[in-house]
Amino acid sequence: WLWVFSPLNDRRVIMVAGLEARNGNQAFVVSCSSTNRYFTQYHTSWRRRDGVTRMGVDYTSKPCELLVDAVVKFFEAQRILPNELVVYRAGVSESQIEALKAAEVGDLVDDDSLKNGVRRALSEQCDERRLESWARDFRLTFVLVRRNTQARFRTQNFENLPSGSFVSEDVVAQSTKSDELPCLVAPGFEFYLVAQKSIGV
Repeated sequence: WLWVFSPLNDRRVIMVAGLEARNGNQAFVVSCSSTNRYFTQYHTSWRRRDGVTRMGVDYTSKPCELLVDAVVKFFEAQRILPNELVVYRAGVSESQIEALKAAEVGDLVDDDSLKNGVRRALSEQCDERRLESWARDFRLTFVLVRRNTQARFRTQNFENLPSGSFVSEDVVAQSTKSDELPCLVAPGFEFYLVAQKSIGV
């Protein structure tokens, strides 16, 4: 038997995707995305980055192509389109955040590139009226993930926090008045998540 999560929302079909860029002798953008509403099946893909890079962010190899491919794979596996896509973007340093917003988030949100790309890719497999209805209802959430931070959290007994701990108040810039921020708070963080139990000190 395989134990799975029930869908997070019975009325909305949610899809998750992870994106990360790797630089080296050859630069790549890789993705991993769910292909069912239980998050138990995944599709992976990659693209080589050949474009111009400024502030460490590639302005020509945008993630839209990878995400269009991921949504199409979801549709081919389930015969339904996701109502919501949550994108987790990793591999970005603090100095690259503003460049990332312009290069990737703006491309996906402001230009509707993702919706238009999916509509073109599925034009022969899906009714146009259905695609229009999907595009109106579709929501995209873009989460920037920074794994290496200077923040350290402890319990009252000075032990590491348990896996799954979520911190979204007091030390987070978005929820704290600027004159009350501790001097060590890094701007831009909306929450901290302890994804796995730490064994370090």
